[in-house]
Amino acid sequence: MKKTIKAAAAAAGLLALAPSLCHADSVFSSLMPAFGPGYGSVSGNLVSIYGTVDEYIDHYNAGGQTATRLLSGGAWTSKIGIYGREELTPRLSVHFRLENGFNANDGTFGAPNTMFNRAAYVGIASKDWGGIDLGKQFGVGLQLFVDPFFGVSKLSPWTYFGSVSDLGRGASTVEARVSNAAVYTSPSLAGFTAQLLYAFKGDQSEGPAAQNRGGALTYANGPLYVSASFNQTWCDPSAGACTDTTTRTDSFGAAMIYDMGRYAVSASWQLFDPRYAQDFVAREYSLGSLARFGAHMFRGSLVYRDVTQTANHAVGLQIGDDYFLSKRTALYARVSVIKNAANSQMTNDLYGSGPLPAKGASVTDFALGVYHNF
Repeated sequence: MKKTIKAAAAAAGLLALAPSLCHADSVFSSLMPAFGPGYGSVSGNLVSIYGTVDEYIDHYNAGGQTATRLLSGGAWTSKIGIYGREELTPRLSVHFRLENGFNANDGTFGAPNTMFNRAAYVGIASKDWGGIDLGKQFGVGLQLFVDPFFGVSKLSPWTYFGSVSDLGRGASTVEARVSNAAVYTSPSLAGFTAQLLYAFKGDQSEGPAAQNRGGALTYANGPLYVSASFNQTWCDPSAGACTDTTTRTDSFGAAMIYDMGRYAVSASWQLFDPRYAQDFVAREYSLGSLARFGAHMFRGSLVYRDVTQTANHAVGLQIGDDYFLSKRTALYARVSVIKNAANSQMTNDLYGSGPLPAKGASVTDFALGVYHNF
């Protein structure tokens, strides 16, 4: 019984040059419409508009500080994008993607004063030598589908537990989408695909010119997907306040997914190591699962984060259900619980739209929402 994870890998941009074998009975096939055109097998010339509208209501409790809100992007970031492709020869093509994230609850941009905060790149792809993409695009850290909640920024402990804000001076993170980046993706050879990335700082007046340089190696064959990545990052003053633009952060990652058709299980490990002498080091471990039963897709994630600082560790559990009304529309529910040690203040919201928990406080969240992909 042959199933595949290649479709999900292609959806995250990692294997965009490889043929996608998205089986109808793979649990990941239900999630493909959210990514829009251009991932997986594509041929011919096209220009397409695509997107997602996602809204949810949740009740958030951070150590007794509560908030009940209408928000955007609980399952998928609300977005609108344009994708285009021109086939130059049967083995060579050019493509571009422009994608804007927005807050569907109030109509504002996902990033202030930025039209295409999620993607703005152009690339050339060859079936013989691979491809190069230039611009704002997916990085080469662990791909988002390693998390059963696909690394969404609002309702995913896996996303927030990758934070480096408490590690000390100059700590920086591997962005899911990297600006000013050049990425080379190799052709697939015996199931292996390699990627190399170099990204420039927007403001090169301080520290090295690089904001991110890294690489990833993946193996995708039948039901098995394995990935390893290494990145070096520096704080970029053009992206926000920096305490130190010269400190390098080394980030390591490894992940495995096994897709059994209606079921998939995953595991990941990440290490974040700022190279300033007094900084702390963080490790993140996760286990996840997806299961499809009729119209229901159940998701579950268990994440543990440990920092070399005393009493700075946390564990997060999140479960969810997507009830599909069609291939593109679903109702969803999410329940999460996070337990923080005395020096930890982890939550499940990357952008802090709810009250940030005090150190040592527990966090609970219950959300109900709806999304439509077009």
